[in-house]
Order: sequence, then C-alpha cells, then structure tokens
Amino acid sequence: MNEHLIAIIDDQADIRHAACLLLESRGYTAKAYASGEEFLNDVNSSQRQPDCILTDLMVSDADGNTILETLRAFAPTPIVVLTGNPHALPRRAVDDHIYAILRKPASPEVIIRSIESALAAG
Repeated sequence: MNEHLIAIIDDQADIRHAACLLLESRGYTAKAYASGEEFLNDVNSSQRQPDCILTDLMVSDADGNTILETLRAFAPTPIVVLTGNPHALPRRAVDDHIYAILRKPASPEVIIRSIESALAAG
C-alpha cells in the first residue's frame, strides 16, 4: 500500500467514481471533487496536499485556462489531464507541471501508468 494522495477533479460523477475505484484498487488514496472550487476549499483547509492531481479541463465552474491558473499555485504537484477535448489545452501547459494529457475515455492502464510516471517525475 502506498501513501500517495491523488486528487480527482471532474464534474461528471461517473468519471469521479470510476477514477476513485481504480486508484483505490491500486493502493492509492483518492479524493474526488466535482469542481475546482470544491477542490480549493478542501485543500486550503487541509493539512495534507495531494501528491498528484487528475483533472478534467472543462468543469462546471471553470474552463481549462482557469483550472491551470488555479493549479499553478500547487506547483510542483504533478498534473495529469483527462479531457474530452485535448485541443482546449493552453499552449503553456508544459510549464504547468502537466505530465500527461489523456483523452476520454482512457483505459485504466493508461491512467495508472500516467499517474505513476507523474509521481516518479515529481
């Protein structure tokens, strides 16, 4: 069992649920958020920061630019983007500690490999 906390930000409940189940089945601690605001409120009041962030770019309360600007404050926490629209990714994304850009639906193996690579690099 590892000690890594993975934050999941996605406004689709089924994606959040599936990602939590996948990560927990691999020994990670997963915490899911329906919005960027929910994530920020929890993280700002928490003693423990995530070791990696798995996020969609387009959630109900923010677009890709807003999400990445907000997450920039958590640098160097590695980010894995899981999105239905990879073209929405801002060009400066490489500077924002994004270790992988995955297109929905991504296979469980690809998601796990991407998170493991991000954690190893971070």
